[in-house]
Amino acid sequence: LEAAQHLARRLLSDVALYHGDELADGVRRGKPFSSLGSAVEAARELYLQACGRAEVFESELERFADRLLERGGARKADA
Repeated sequence: LEAAQHLARRLLSDVALYHGDELADGVRRGKPFSSLGSAVEAARELYLQACGRAEVFESELERFADRLLERGGARKADA
């Protein structure tokens, strides 16, 4: 389970790295991955080919989005 979670986080981090501007825009709108459907879908497909544990990927996607929104909210409060 830990390896599966790590892989999901790694793939999602890569999406964030390569699509930072779109991700930041999504965070401002409250939906971090809203404009990254194809990138997230590509990460999901790679993950499923490697692990086949869709529930783990979806859980990590939700946790990642929640963390991004928390950080975005903290930045707004600091401004």
